[in-house]
Amino acid sequence: MNKKNIGIGFNKYPNGFMPKIAYWTSELKDEVSNTKAPDIGRIVKIQSKLDYFIQREWDRTLEKRF
Repeated sequence: MNKKNIGIGFNKYPNGFMPKIAYWTSELKDEVSNTKAPDIGRIVKIQSKLDYFIQREWDRTLEKRF
């Protein structure tokens, strides 16, 4: 792997991914609380986004520790 590619995206989010995690968590809460009919497809998409950003935040915090 090219060393330039290590940490891609970390410069784009210098304060971490917590704002994205908070946003997608709010979106998930809103969709699940939808009293008409929650869209399972949208819930799965949101879950995928949350998984991605949580993993990126985890990787970022581990990088700082070592």
